[in-house]
Amino acid sequence: MRRFEFAEGASNKFWEIEQDGSDLVIRWGRIGTQGQSQTKNFADAAKAASALDKLVSEKTGKGYVEAGADAAAVPSVATNAAKDKKDKSKAAAPAAAQVSLPVAVPPTVAPAPAATLPPVAAPEAQAVAAARLDDLPPLPSLDGATPPWLAAGERLDFDAAMKRLLQSGHEGRVNEPLPSRRFPGAASDTETRIAWVLAKRAILQDTELNHAGCDPALLPLLQETWTRLGKDRFDGSEESQALLLALACARVSQDTEGSVAPYLIAQYGLAGALQLLVQSHGYAVTVENEWNVGRRTVHKLSVTRQVSGVASPRWSGPLSSDELCFRRFLAQAPEPLWRECVALIEASLPALHPARQVTLALLLPDAPELSNALVLKLSGPAAPEALHWLQLTATDPAALAAIQATKVSYGYFFHNGVMLATVLQERRLQALPLFAAEPALDNTGDALAYFGVPEAVEALARAAGGSRTCLQRLNLAAQRWPLAAIPALARVIAAGGREAGPFMPLLSGLLQSQAAALPALRPWLDAPAAAVVDRLVAQLDSPAEVADAADLPRVLADPPWLKPRKALASVSGLAPLPLPTQAHWPEGERERAAVLAQSAQQRYAKSAKDMVAFVQALGFNQPYATVDDKLEPVLRDEALQALRNRDLDALHSAWTRMKAN
Repeated sequence: MRRFEFAEGASNKFWEIEQDGSDLVIRWGRIGTQGQSQTKNFADAAKAASALDKLVSEKTGKGYVEAGADAAAVPSVATNAAKDKKDKSKAAAPAAAQVSLPVAVPPTVAPAPAATLPPVAAPEAQAVAAARLDDLPPLPSLDGATPPWLAAGERLDFDAAMKRLLQSGHEGRVNEPLPSRRFPGAASDTETRIAWVLAKRAILQDTELNHAGCDPALLPLLQETWTRLGKDRFDGSEESQALLLALACARVSQDTEGSVAPYLIAQYGLAGALQLLVQSHGYAVTVENEWNVGRRTVHKLSVTRQVSGVASPRWSGPLSSDELCFRRFLAQAPEPLWRECVALIEASLPALHPARQVTLALLLPDAPELSNALVLKLSGPAAPEALHWLQLTATDPAALAAIQATKVSYGYFFHNGVMLATVLQERRLQALPLFAAEPALDNTGDALAYFGVPEAVEALARAAGGSRTCLQRLNLAAQRWPLAAIPALARVIAAGGREAGPFMPLLSGLLQSQAAALPALRPWLDAPAAAVVDRLVAQLDSPAEVADAADLPRVLADPPWLKPRKALASVSGLAPLPLPTQAHWPEGERERAAVLAQSAQQRYAKSAKDMVAFVQALGFNQPYATVDDKLEPVLRDEALQALRNRDLDALHSAWTRMKAN
């Protein structure tokens, strides 16, 4: 994919394009973000190539420069940032203008000291951090003064933001931020025995061992552990206990409140149980789902040593129910024991898969040095996708910048309200840069509207053109925090670009309603923003010229779109025209539509060999079907018999009755 970049003033943008047959795939946005993407379709590859050349010519004409074949987005940002800093140093500006915006943050309790990893040299990550911090120059600041938007204290509706992030789509379920030593939360009220039973049930339910997929050397140990679960035996070898933890991490959902960790901690102590958790990360538990004729899902479970990702690959995050239990115990542990556990985890990391190193670091939010060093060590082209979850615990700007440069297939972290609520609880206003990195997403965008500082409003403004929801968030934030919105909107308008024009009416309204506060705001406006404010204030003060209706064109004097619409007369009883059915497919479109996804290919390949699987593919025996339990096996048997007799009419009859019931 060809990449072009534009850096001038406060603008740092990229634009990428790639031809895929008769399609053009285009991606654009601010450097350092995921950006937006679009696919344009053309009649054939030649027209797509011609359009590509035209678009590239337009971009280069606007000042975009193509990145070199080996250039990456992040280093180029650092280069541009360094150039901007050099240019700023030449400008004669008051010393006060070089001071960063003071942010009022309530006193915080210093986290417990932790063992640190050796510093890792990462000049690229440092350059990324410098680039991201310099991407948007700070608002002017005056020594010893407080900005008007902070005059009443911290401008953050913390309770409302937390409520929004922790809201759940499950009725009756209340989410909570993850525990830490600063915010340990309440102890679990689930008894150890009950937690064990719930975990055992989750592991065994509809689960069968796939011996063929297991590492042969692990089969005796797996059989021992499986027998223990079946007989409800607590005792077992340490190797069996570690494998039990691996099974629980893979199979026990956070919603069940099941966990084997409390039992292991009671038996081995926190440090001993944590050592078992480290051992469990040496196993890879794989679960494949299959349908059976009993109309239920069967989980085929296998265990190997070939670890390739986190132990709990769920949408809700990388931590399993048992790992969250360990984090809760660590948050409430006495200081000497906590230090011992930190040292144990630190010493065990080099022997584990990178993704498993990430999950262990997430257990120690009060030892951010561990996460910072781990990020700088693992970042780069080969970084595991799980690395982006360390935004929860890393605090170093260079580490956070390296995380945000990691390629992920889906922005799980920013879609996880519990994770974001945890960050907000720990950092409050200092969490703003993390939320501002993705202002167009629902969780982060909604939370940004509760931050009453110009940087939050500016982030919302730069995303407002993406959708109507984003624009509504900006309007809401401007109503809540007008004194913060005025400098933010003035900066965006002064920077120019597509998004500047629509904000003029919003800023004009704020200037009218907050006229008494303008003298206090002016010292906090940079020169371009002040020029925008002065121009709009002058327009508001000048007499308005209103044309007489007689001088206007008829379409403006009496707009037809403001009149009630006439109801359209319906026409019925007309016979359809005898026109032949026609279908038009763009070149190559029909072939692409006929290509099945990999999962569908596997399903149809199985159906070709197994008649029962074929019947299931037709819709019989689905677990979500509402067919009567007595009628369903009858219809399924009829369908199987029809297939054996090659009787299409009988098969259609069975299928129709199944759908009707």
